[in-house]
Amino acid sequence: MRSFIAVDLAEELIPTVVDIQTHITEGKIKFVEPENLHFTVKFLGDITEKKGHDVTVKLKEICSAFKPFPITLKTVGAFPSLDYMKVVWVGVESEEFFSLSRLVDSGMGRLGFKQERNLVPHLTIGRVKFPGNKAVLKTQVEALAEVRVGDMMVDTIRLKKSELTKKGPIYTDIEEIRL
Repeated sequence: MRSFIAVDLAEELIPTVVDIQTHITEGKIKFVEPENLHFTVKFLGDITEKKGHDVTVKLKEICSAFKPFPITLKTVGAFPSLDYMKVVWVGVESEEFFSLSRLVDSGMGRLGFKQERNLVPHLTIGRVKFPGNKAVLKTQVEALAEVRVGDMMVDTIRLKKSELTKKGPIYTDIEEIRL
């Protein structure tokens, strides 16, 4: 099963993120559907049921060291850069979220998954398929640099299954681990 580890976006912040998406009109961008907005903590790829069990055990161990914590979502940017956009994101401000992400990445590394070199916690809001007028797109994203989406509590991390369909991905929670 194709899977990843995630934190879901708080319901009350979804309308604000959807509004941000409407301000980016240049190019062909596949925006993340409101019901699919989440922070990918670690993409795992295709795993077996056995490996999923191992991931869950490791996640429970990692999460036991954390209590629920607040995060602030603010600023809009792009990967790999504003001049060559592939992913448009909202930033996360939280040392705890960064620590959790780093520990999950190293824990999954011990299970044989490739570790990230540059860990940047973020909320993907869209994938750029064709930038159109790059200067206009860059200006639109830069205009959102000072946006503040809001605050939310991180109290749960989820192992999710991702089924790719012609209509878009379908995410299903496999395991839910409370902090």
